[in-house]
Amino acid sequence: MAKKKISSILPRPVGRPVVDTRTSTFFNEGDLRQILFALSLNANLPIQNQVARAISNAMTLRIFQSSRLPPERKLAELLGVSRPTIRQALLLLKKAGLTSTGSSTRAGTSLKELSRSSHTNLLKNLYQEIQDIMEFRIALETWAVRLATRAADSNFINKLNQAIDENEKSLNPSEFRRSDTVFHLAIAQQTKNFHLISAIAIARSEFLRYRDMHPMPDNVALNVSEHRKILISIMAGDQDGAAAAMTAHLQSSLHTFIWSVANLENHKKSKNINN
Repeated sequence: MAKKKISSILPRPVGRPVVDTRTSTFFNEGDLRQILFALSLNANLPIQNQVARAISNAMTLRIFQSSRLPPERKLAELLGVSRPTIRQALLLLKKAGLTSTGSSTRAGTSLKELSRSSHTNLLKNLYQEIQDIMEFRIALETWAVRLATRAADSNFINKLNQAIDENEKSLNPSEFRRSDTVFHLAIAQQTKNFHLISAIAIARSEFLRYRDMHPMPDNVALNVSEHRKILISIMAGDQDGAAAAMTAHLQSSLHTFIWSVANLENHKKSKNINN
């Protein structure tokens, strides 16, 4: 079958009819293995700690198709380690209070929900750290999108288009984050630079872990619009335009998050004064 020209694949308008194909945007097994390896990268840690780090980051990024972890056997296969190592890693995550296990074997392991109220003050003290992470992401992802634009092909364009479509149709935070992660990590993987892929995946996970301390509604329409701007520049072969659109997108994410945390704290102070 002949490949489609990149110029013939156009982003769909925001107001198109919705077709329910949720969960079809997903990483193939090769991409999933690469991302898990990238997330575990830390030679200074024992193997079970590296695996625990990879699993925790992967769950934060929502790279698995379900909100729960795959079975031990599948995790061992994806990470290239033994099942006892997987069990040790899961025990580390459980002891750290990062995961919860269902009452039945079928229920599986999932991330623990974090309480908003207990983390608001902590986040206020971490503004500079969060700012530093996002500046690091901007440096990494603007360069990555330049390389990805240079190497763009129809398969890559189709993957980004599909991720945007499914981001627009997402019905819950996990679906939103999964399709958002597919978009950003697809760009990283298109660079074919493993160090970039690793750094981007880990930095994204670190930011999202802070964001999970303060759950807030996802602005789906804005996210879709900003992703489309990035994609249009990629399709046009415009490296500068893609980099500028990526910078604006990441800055928008940071400012929205910081404003939301500050606004919640101001709301609490106002409520206490009025009471």
